[in-house]
Formats: sequence, C-alpha cells, structure tokens
Amino acid sequence: QNFAEAAHYLLEAERIAAASGNPGWQGWVAHCRGVLSLNLKNYEEAIVPYREAARLCGQARDSLCVAESLEQIGALYGNLDSFEKAHYYYDLTLPLIEKYGNKVNLATTLNNLGNLLSFQDRPAEAAQHYERALAAIREVGGNKYREVIYLGNLADAFRQLRRFDTALAMLDECTHINLENNWLHNQISIYGSISETYAGAGNFRSSLEFLKRYHALRDSVIGIEAQEKISDLEHKYVVQQKELELQKSRLALGVARH
Repeated sequence: QNFAEAAHYLLEAERIAAASGNPGWQGWVAHCRGVLSLNLKNYEEAIVPYREAARLCGQARDSLCVAESLEQIGALYGNLDSFEKAHYYYDLTLPLIEKYGNKVNLATTLNNLGNLLSFQDRPAEAAQHYERALAAIREVGGNKYREVIYLGNLADAFRQLRRFDTALAMLDECTHINLENNWLHNQISIYGSISETYAGAGNFRSSLEFLKRYHALRDSVIGIEAQEKISDLEHKYVVQQKELELQKSRLALGVARH
C-alpha cells in the first residue's frame, strides 16, 4: 500500500525491461503498471497498461500473462459498468486460463466472473461459476482461505435465488471455518450475509440477531486494529526518544573530551 515507493521500483523495473528488449519482461512490467493504477482506483487509466501487457506478452508467447491481463481489462470494464465489454474480455480470457493456467488461476477467474454476473443480478449463472471455482480450489487443496470466500459468494447467489436453507447451510460452514482460523475480517461479511438471508426468508428476529453480531464484530476488529496502530506508534516514539537521548549523550561526551 506504499504507492509512492511502489511507483519508484516500477520505474526502475520499466528501465531494466526496456533495456533488455525482452517483450516478456516488458509485458509483465506493464501488467504491474496496471496493478498500481487499479489499486489507486484509476480504472480507465489502468486499461491502457493492461492492453499493452497483453500485446507484449503475446509477442513473447506468454499466454498466461496475456490471459491475466485480458481478465483485468474485463474486471475494469465491469467496475465501469460497461458489461458488454467486460464479458467480451472474459470470453477471451477463460479459454486461455483453462489451457495455460493452473487450478488456482482458473478458480480466481471463475470467481471474478461470478462476481460480475452477481453484480448484474444474474445469480443462476453466477452460481455455476462459483461452483466451478470451489471445485477447482478444493481439487488443489490446502487453501481454505480462498475456499471460504468462494463458498460465501456461492451462498450469496443462492440467497438471491431465494434458496435460503441452502445459503444458510453454506454460511454456517463459512462461519465454522472462519472462527476456527480466527479469520475475523471474513466473518464480518458472513454475519452480514446471514442477516440478509434470514431477512429474505422473513425471519426478522434472527436477521436482527446476526445484524447485531455483524456490527459487534466489525467494531471489535476495527478497535483492535486501531489499538495495534496506536501501540506501534507509541513504540516508534519511545525508540525515537531513546535514539535522541543517545545522540545527546554522545554529543555531551564529545564536548567533555575536548
């Protein structure tokens, strides 16, 4: 999240890649330029380096780089509500990911495409992609964190489809995994989803209960993070003061010797 320093290293990477004349290096650096613009939420601006990345990586015959760059363009158009263009790029991406990517790459792409469809209020299609993403990540194994995210997204699609019992069963599984691993940030949104699901089912008492849990956990996690930041700043202040005292002592010692 240190964007200024990231930009500094990216400029150095661009210089090295340009000097190399290697289109593959240049393509991945352009991809990283897109990542930086994306993190800065400059969505329209980010499309340009991702397109350049796809072009250069195509020259280098790096199909995975091409696929990941095209996918990001699709996601950016989704953020800009240009859904026809978004699906055009996902249609280009998915065959490349299926052929050249690994199961984790495939799961990520399918989940992102599911998110796009869910945002368009197309939950039945979104659910199909979430299910494929879950199957792919479970096939790899050892990545419960991603699995619980995809499972939560699938549950939300079933909530939109008014399959409330199925959604609640999935959200209960998410809750068990999150609490077992102390993934409290994940659990905040899960409590929110449970509350929405109960509300959709007409069980407003349970909806209110989980809404309270949502707010309590969110406030607790934010409070813990704020306290950790304060403690870190206090620690840095103490260290800085000790360094100043040490410098004063050295200065005084130097004066005394003269």
